[in-house]
Amino acid sequence: MVDEAFSSSRCAVVTDAGCDMAPELLEQLGVRCCSADPSADELAGIYRQLLEQGANEVVSVHGAAAFKAADKASCMVEGTVAAVDARFMSAGLALLVERSAHAAARGLSAAQIASLVDELSEAMEMYVVLDFRAPFQRTGSLVDRLSYLRRRALAVRCLMRHDAHGSTLLASSVDLTDLTGRVAHALGARARTEGALCYTNACNNAFDLYKLEKPFDTNEFVSHRLATFMPAPALAGYAGPSALAVAAVPERVFGGHETALFDAIQND
Repeated sequence: MVDEAFSSSRCAVVTDAGCDMAPELLEQLGVRCCSADPSADELAGIYRQLLEQGANEVVSVHGAAAFKAADKASCMVEGTVAAVDARFMSAGLALLVERSAHAAARGLSAAQIASLVDELSEAMEMYVVLDFRAPFQRTGSLVDRLSYLRRRALAVRCLMRHDAHGSTLLASSVDLTDLTGRVAHALGARARTEGALCYTNACNNAFDLYKLEKPFDTNEFVSHRLATFMPAPALAGYAGPSALAVAAVPERVFGGHETALFDAIQND
């Protein structure tokens, strides 16, 4: 069983529900999951429990919403706890958590895993196609509000690019094929300079998933899809109920697509 391979890990891994991996998958990886918006007390309790159960160290990998609580909680317990700002949610956080679990199983320390997550985050880019029903972000001018209402009325989707340093609006369209084609084009351009890519995606609709995957099959660059997830509520809360996400890193940074644990777990 895959989960048995992780039971002897000396460094425990913790994440939050902003990660797209299903609870069963996290459990098999030996990863503890807290709520999407945890308190420091909740996390400190998890850390203490893991240390009492025999973990020598804990690495806690989170998106921005949970990182502050994790950082505070790491100072509330006796023992080595490394809180890491993953700087991504959804499919991006899932990829980082899988690499953390893989590294823990290989015997890396919390500090080494934290450094690995930082390296992967720097190399990662995530593309999110926002559903036209994505909520207004509560900031902006009246013009921004009117523009949002217009996009919603016309069913216009937006394509956002996220990296470790921020977010950029790339395009808006009523045509999902146009937006997913732009994602494939952008990743193809990167693959031509950095080699094969490893990616995960999040999608809850089979037809949309087809439109997301088709450009990857028809564009001439090497990519390895590691897993497809049902989006966690955190993605829907940011980008709407039918949002799509693709998170990619160069294979040389990921560590080889054949080392990915998603397929082994899902086919166990």
